[in-house]
Amino acid sequence: AFNISNYKPAHDTPEETIVYGRETAQPWLTANGYRDLIKQDSLNLDYHFGWISSHFDPKYEDKIVDIRVYDHEGVDLFMYYTRLSEKGSSPALRDIGNLGLGLYYMYRELPQDINSFGNARNYLRQVTDTKLKYLNYANGVCMLRDYGTQIGETYLNQEVTLNGYKAGAWNELGWIYLFENRIDELSELAYNNETKTALDFSLRRRFYYEQH
Repeated sequence: AFNISNYKPAHDTPEETIVYGRETAQPWLTANGYRDLIKQDSLNLDYHFGWISSHFDPKYEDKIVDIRVYDHEGVDLFMYYTRLSEKGSSPALRDIGNLGLGLYYMYRELPQDINSFGNARNYLRQVTDTKLKYLNYANGVCMLRDYGTQIGETYLNQEVTLNGYKAGAWNELGWIYLFENRIDELSELAYNNETKTALDFSLRRRFYYEQH
């Protein structure tokens, strides 16, 4: 039977496949591109994050021609990172496995009306390298929604301090500042050339609208 997740049109490089998948709203192509990159460098955290985040990208939802042929549950993701967490040949790979499972459960929960990030947090706790890129970001996202802004903000600021996934952390912090009416802090993000492009368009629009 034809499995669209394994369909790969001809491109010279994985990077071209990723770009084409994004431009044509075909997340299975984007995922295939990242998986090819992971085969070349299994320790590259950006490739792993790219695979997981693109698979669950909500921007695809209303663009996929036939959602029935797309495995949105991400069974391949789950199996891959489970094997890595349990049988990775080094502590670094096992950390990536647990981080991957944490991100997998985090992204599955985010669109839900009522969500709990216990599964995600369970795997994130098992990562031994607490300075690993994306770890504090993921903990921040989960803690923010399960326990509130104070503990979530602590993790997000740590991600920035460690020079990790700063764009994601800045965006989450921006929403915190907006909802808590911390206008001075949000202004610093919204008008700083380094940080403003990290903020969601909807966040920037709401901030600029309320300021004028």
